[in-house]
Amino acid sequence: MEKFSLDRDWKFYNGDFELPETKTHTECYMAAKAGGAIGAASPDFDKSDWETVNLPHDWAVYNEFEEKWGPSQGYKKRGKAWYSKRFRLDESDRDKQILIEFEGISSYATVYLNGSVIGRNFCGYNSFVVDATDMALYGDQVNDLVVFVDATQIEGWWYEGAGIYRHVNLYKKNKLHIAHWGVFVHPIRKTVDVWDAATDTTIENSSYENKNFRLKTYILDKEDNIVGKDEKVFSIAGGSKTEINQSILTYSPLLWDIDAPNLYTMVSELYENDSLVDSQKNIFGFRTIAINKDKGFFLNGRHVPLYGTCNHQDHAGVGVAVPDSVNEYRIKLLKEMGSNAYRCAHGNPNPEILDYCDKYGILVMDENRNFNSSADGIKQVQDMVMRDRNHPSVVMYSLFNEEPLQGTPTGRKLAERLQCEIKKLDSTRFLLGAMNTGVTTDGGACDILDMTGFNYITHTYDDFREKYPDMPMLG
Repeated sequence: MEKFSLDRDWKFYNGDFELPETKTHTECYMAAKAGGAIGAASPDFDKSDWETVNLPHDWAVYNEFEEKWGPSQGYKKRGKAWYSKRFRLDESDRDKQILIEFEGISSYATVYLNGSVIGRNFCGYNSFVVDATDMALYGDQVNDLVVFVDATQIEGWWYEGAGIYRHVNLYKKNKLHIAHWGVFVHPIRKTVDVWDAATDTTIENSSYENKNFRLKTYILDKEDNIVGKDEKVFSIAGGSKTEINQSILTYSPLLWDIDAPNLYTMVSELYENDSLVDSQKNIFGFRTIAINKDKGFFLNGRHVPLYGTCNHQDHAGVGVAVPDSVNEYRIKLLKEMGSNAYRCAHGNPNPEILDYCDKYGILVMDENRNFNSSADGIKQVQDMVMRDRNHPSVVMYSLFNEEPLQGTPTGRKLAERLQCEIKKLDSTRFLLGAMNTGVTTDGGACDILDMTGFNYITHTYDDFREKYPDMPMLG
């Protein structure tokens, strides 16, 4: 696997364009075909006078303050805009899988490549990946990647910004490869000194012929010493995926803790006919988490009171396009202040933030933005979990925040559905919802997750404990 940044030299237009009229039979016919997008999505559209910008980019922060846009969105107009990035791929990439990862776009996005839609995303907080393989051009031909962003739809009552405000990455993979976000390391403590670094690896064969492969997986400590390994041989049908489960015993590893955030690297190597065709590295940590309804949170068997903060992602002067160095500064400052817990308010954060929480030893509540069980809503939850499930800092997932439906049978069904989808992908974290009403209402979502979250409503603590004496509570 090769990874490249696509952050630099995008063309940007703040606004929208009317679609050209399609009057003749030929114009209608061609506009309805693959690669036939018209208007700004077309490779033939003149974008030479568009502004040149680098990512991350938040166009709203540059707009004037206007009272009519209201305090919730920072008195800033959002609206619609277009981005375009032109790039070449080597002729040698023709037989590879080409993926483009958007770490975050605010908010509704349609992604085009060479005149065809290759992906859509309807949330401003989750990372998502589009497969560019079939529409990509190679050699001297230029690829035209176009993103239309509609930021008129609000998702929160806080400053959300507008645009491609996180990093964009391009991945090149051989046809036989490890799937994107396809490695899940979930260590299990077997005895006092022995751990099983249980690892699930999804292998994808995007060719149309059967393949035999060997998966070699090993763990490196911080000095790059191998401290555990395993190999398995399998076969996979063309155009399919398969999950490989490995048990990798490790002896007396250094634990990840808030005071000593020890990290390890899981290296996954995929071989076909003894040739290395793909490799990935994933950072993880050995630690145990537990919750006692009476005594609270436990990390590695030790009671740890949670001293946390609720954190939105914007920063003064840059909006939501926060540089990595500023995000690291913020995490370090929280740690210096005595904080040991970080709630992502109210959506899936920049992935770099979780890297810093791993590094500095801060426990994370990873939060889903949209309380929705449609195909899009479920995909947003799945993307959050698959992207973040190797971070030792992440100890719980919040499914919702202050939802009016939370105390109703409808809210209960929504929570049950999202919980089910998360548990399929990761059953090692605690699930909750952040509730501000309905915590003692029969038939709602208050008692079906691993714990109940309370926002502000301290006067309900005693009533809830009396009604649900076995349910853990988190403020």
